[in-house]
Amino acid sequence: MIDVFICEDQKEQREKIARYVSNYIMIENLDMQLVLTTANPEEILGYINESNRSGLYFLDIDLKHQMNGITLGAEIRKIDPIGDIVFITTHTELTFLNFIYKVAAMDYIIKDDVDSLQSKIVSCLNVTNERKQVTNKTPNKKFVQRIPDKIIIVNYDDIMFFESSP
Repeated sequence: MIDVFICEDQKEQREKIARYVSNYIMIENLDMQLVLTTANPEEILGYINESNRSGLYFLDIDLKHQMNGITLGAEIRKIDPIGDIVFITTHTELTFLNFIYKVAAMDYIIKDDVDSLQSKIVSCLNVTNERKQVTNKTPNKKFVQRIPDKIIIVNYDDIMFFESSP
């Protein structure tokens, strides 16, 4: 199950995006659920810290909050490194921040283009769903080792043997 999140400060926009997402999930019977729609980025960070599940995040850049969408995306990336982040905004001039903060966004949707807004949201839902299906077909068991300053993750298929040393 993929959790879908929406962080948008304008209520009308948030409700429109949520309607597009929930209707498409229901019509196509996707293994997704719209978990949280909010104007507060702290709510999303709190939820994903507790849930420990990967998600699809639709984020506005200008959130009228001390944290903007780009910094929220960077924080999400730290918690959910394989999640998909999509920016929905009117600020085309801020696309470069995606690279500065190394967010690695899946898409950058312009709100002003109302004709393509729904189709681009649907496209992002489809891509995330397809990626999940591909990763579920290949069961990659991973060896996880936590050390004080980092986490090491290695596929068991890539491990030849373990050896102890002094």
